[in-house]
Amino acid sequence: MPKTIRLISVDKKLKKYLRDFNADYLEKLSLDQGNQFFVKIIKDFKEGNLTLDELSVFGNNIFHAIGKKHEKSDLFSTSLSTAELNFMIRNSYLDIPNYLKDIDDFFDKYNIKK
Repeated sequence: MPKTIRLISVDKKLKKYLRDFNADYLEKLSLDQGNQFFVKIIKDFKEGNLTLDELSVFGNNIFHAIGKKHEKSDLFSTSLSTAELNFMIRNSYLDIPNYLKDIDDFFDKYNIKK
């Protein structure tokens, strides 16, 4: 029997992630919480638990809900890069390593080792 891939909407996954932060909406997260939320998303992507499309959607959601309120923050620039990454890869832009470096740098800077 072939393996079945079960698709779960990003909205359902978002609610699951938000439970860890005791929030109903991304807009309720502070900048520090937003940074940790994004670290969790990036970690799950790196572990293969999220697809590139999901990573980009989460980046877009984080950018619009939190990042835009903090234009000088790392969250602003990295969530924007992440939101655009999917488009860049599909259109073979040469900046892809820079986008990936932005994500890795953010992860390394804000990942709190437990």
